[in-house]
Order: sequence, then structure tokens, then C-alpha cells
Amino acid sequence: MLVDLCNEWNCFVELIHSTRDVWEDEDRTVFDRVQLTRTQPTFGGHRWWFLCPRTGYRTTKLFLPNGSRHFWSRRAYRLGYACQREAHFGRLQRRAATLNRQLGGDGWSTWDLPPAKPKWMRWLTYERKIARWERTVERAEYEWTYRAVRLIERLDRIREDGSDGRARDARNKGLRSAQPSRPGRTGR
Repeated sequence: MLVDLCNEWNCFVELIHSTRDVWEDEDRTVFDRVQLTRTQPTFGGHRWWFLCPRTGYRTTKLFLPNGSRHFWSRRAYRLGYACQREAHFGRLQRRAATLNRQLGGDGWSTWDLPPAKPKWMRWLTYERKIARWERTVERAEYEWTYRAVRLIERLDRIREDGSDGRARDARNKGLRSAQPSRPGRTGR
């Protein structure tokens, strides 16, 4: 890595990283020159930023995902956080585990079991947090039951009809879109 801060208007960092290209099965070295910029926070001093080579936006971190050839920002690679890909039940389960851990429990391993009041916690705080935990667990259990019922209904349809209804719906939708619209009406 080489950092050049001599010229105030052309500050940059050169990033060099050896990696293995899994698609071409060979070792590869990534060289990238990334511009730097700085801002002046209200409390004084300077804050340094990378300028993403792809988007031009300021960023504090650059990423090099597997198989990539450049250091770019999260926005440029359209990277998301793991929690953004969770289903509703998973989010409720994670929230219950977090509340469980705050209440002195073990977190994930006991997310649906109420922990005892920790010695150091006030009763009012404990009661407030346990009420939030109970509501979250109740919603997670409802979500799990709802999904299970829908899955059972779908399996019953498959057993009865030999299909889950999706193919039939797609065929019907295709037939409806192929029909001409009535005169005087705009598209639907």
C-alpha cells in the first residue's frame, strides 16, 4: 500500500492485494489507485475519505468481494447487510435473541425461553424488557405457525392436484394477458 498526501488536490492511496481467481484458477494481484478527499468536522481536525472509483461517492470502507477485480464501495457492489436478506420470522427471532441476551439469557440458544431477572437490573426495567420480549416471541410463534399452515395447505394441494397451483395460475395469467382488451379501455 502506498499513500500520497503531498499534493492537497491529488491525494491517493494505491492498494495492492494478492488473491486467487477461482474462475480462471490462477493467482492474481489487484492494483487499484483510489483518490482521497478530506472534510473538516465541526469539532476540528480533518477526516479522510476514500472516493469510490466507480461511483465517485465518499466512503470510509472499500470492498473486494470474491472474484472481483477492483476495490469499490458497498454501494458500487450493491452489497447488503445479512439482516436485509432475512425473512420476517428470522428478524423476529433475532430480535427475541437480542432481548434475551439483554435480559441475561444466552441469546440464540434460548431465544424463546424467558431468562430470570439479573441481579443488577431494576425490576421496572426488567418488566419493560420482558414485556417486549414476550410480544416479540409471540409474534415469531404466530409467524412460524402461519408459515407452517401455508406449507401444509400447499402440500395438500400438491397431493390432490399433482401441482401446487403456481403453474395453473401462471397459465391462467398468460391466457388473460393474451386476450385483447375491450375497445375504449386503456391497458390493464
